[in-house]
Amino acid sequence: MTTISINQARQRFKTLPQSIQDAIFSIHTAEIVRRIGEQNHLPLEKISGLAEATGMVFLGFIHPEELKAEIQERLGADAKLATALAESLINRVFT
Repeated sequence: MTTISINQARQRFKTLPQSIQDAIFSIHTAEIVRRIGEQNHLPLEKISGLAEATGMVFLGFIHPEELKAEIQERLGADAKLATALAESLINRVFT
């Protein structure tokens, strides 16, 4: 699991284009992440972990290709669930 400090996240955030900054805090993005979690029967605390993994991609600390592994570690999800979650996020949030 990728771990970064709040200071590292703030510094990286400042370097992002405005459109990415907006997407990170977008209600639309949050709703998509929540729906993906609910559709995959995740409890609320795991949906929070899914949102954190999504943020790691937005901030550039992990690549979308690494999202599956990040979800597996962060949520304790099996490979099948992690793949489904990562694919949904990539298709609905990052493209």
